[in-house]
Amino acid sequence: MTLPKRSDAFLRIDSADLPEADNGSGSSDGCSKQMLRDWYQFVYQQSLAGLLGANLVSVDAKENSFAQLAGNHSGSAALMLSGNITRILGEMPFVRFVTFCYDSRSTIRAWRECSPKDSPRKQRIVTRNMAYSVEQAGQEKSLSDDRRSMLWGAVVAMVLAFISAMTDNVWLNGNAPIGLIVAAAWVISIVPDLIDMVSWLREVRSSSKTVVYLQ
Repeated sequence: MTLPKRSDAFLRIDSADLPEADNGSGSSDGCSKQMLRDWYQFVYQQSLAGLLGANLVSVDAKENSFAQLAGNHSGSAALMLSGNITRILGEMPFVRFVTFCYDSRSTIRAWRECSPKDSPRKQRIVTRNMAYSVEQAGQEKSLSDDRRSMLWGAVVAMVLAFISAMTDNVWLNGNAPIGLIVAAAWVISIVPDLIDMVSWLREVRSSSKTVVYLQ
């Protein structure tokens, strides 16, 4: 009786003279039975996706998992999103998801049309735009959070305005060049947006990733 090829592959891996998992000692060149299983499963699923004309998506791939390592070393053949983005989408009610799809239709279209032929810079921009759209769609509305954000922005703007005034009237004795005054005013005006951007980067970052392997 001939065993199916997939079952035969797993039996051969199980009978291999290799450790069950990599213990970090560097033995067997870091190869283990679990790594071979993950590699075989990845190749098998990638082949099925190609046969169906689809892209393989590894959702919430853990740090140092084979799926995430494959994405990291695939260059322009993979798009990677933070695991938090997938969680936000998974918790989104259907009605909100439909609204998100319409509101972000141009971003979603650019994401779907991304291919391995596109430059790494374009892929990063498309991925970042997609992550931002999802995070904004799943953002909760809270008066306390808005109040805290406004207070923090006001404090930072006040500090920068004080530094600007001290620079112009005290340290430079009112002889500050016009370029410096314009630059200070510009920095003060964009501080709230910079705070929002830093907050967004902190909230969506996670060790787990969702990896889209492009065909």
